[in-house]
Formats: sequence, C-alpha cells, structure tokens
Amino acid sequence: MFAVAEITPENGAAAGGCAQTPCDLYPDRCLAAGAGCVEGSWRTGCIACKVGYYRSGGRCKVCGDNTAASAAVVAFFTVVAGLVGYRASQILDNTSTALIKGVVSTMQYVSINVDVNIRWPDEIVAIGRWFSSVNLNIDIIAPECVSGNFNWYYIFWTGAVVVPATLVVILTF
Repeated sequence: MFAVAEITPENGAAAGGCAQTPCDLYPDRCLAAGAGCVEGSWRTGCIACKVGYYRSGGRCKVCGDNTAASAAVVAFFTVVAGLVGYRASQILDNTSTALIKGVVSTMQYVSINVDVNIRWPDEIVAIGRWFSSVNLNIDIIAPECVSGNFNWYYIFWTGAVVVPATLVVILTF
C-alpha cells in the first residue's frame, strides 16, 4: 500500500515524503487505498508528525493550548515524586519498599506495551502516556509541542554522544 499516488506540497511529498512509499511502519497514519496521510502526519510513508502535532503511540495528535504549562507540571511532579521516594526509602521497611517497586514496575510495563503496534483504545493509550512518566519518558510532555521546530535528531546525538564525550575529555585531562 502506498501513501499517495502523486507529489503535492500538501501531502509532504514535495519535501521528500509520502509519494509512492509503502506505509508499513505506521499504517494508522495512512489513508485507505493510498489516498495520502491522515491529518497531522506526512513525509515518507507518513512517518513524521507535522508542526503543531505530537506523536502518541502510532498516531499524530493535535498539540494542546498549554503544553509548556503541562511540561512544567510534569517536571514539578517528577521532582516531588523523586524526593518523596527518597524519603520513603529511608523510612519504610523492605516489604513496603518492594511493594512500591512492584507498582512502579507495573506502570512501566503498561507504558512500554502501549507503544507496541497494536490498536489500543484511546483511553489505554492515554493511561500508558501518564504511566510513562515513571520511565522519565520525554514523550509525556510532547516535546514537539513545547519546542516548536527543534531538530530532535541533532539534540539526541548531542545529548547521547557529544556531551558524554566532552565530559570524558574534561575528566580525563
């Protein structure tokens, strides 16, 4: 199945995308009978979300109005949860700590399984997104919405390679 039959600026094909490309990776983002990409997705095989949309599972959803505020709230609760968890580990016994670890592990399991290419109900995907906060998963804040048009490819490689390599050089010499 192909995403589109002709190249047009509207379907993203003119910018290197969708025309005559198999739609295997994200079939939910492609229209039936090769008619193009669903609203919010584009590029080769409908693999990317347009500006103003964020990736949620295998779909592209519209960004909310207050995504920066949402990111701040998530960051706040992550810090608070870390502080509470640290203090709880000092106060609670081993059985209680093991129970909390089990709950957190279950939440992580659910959040990871939501990303599997299965047609999950929207409610389960939403729950999985909230549970992904225990994974410190950056997708919970929809960075595409907060940042605008940053190039996440370069940000990833900078964070994963350049920063650690620089730290090694600084600490070594």
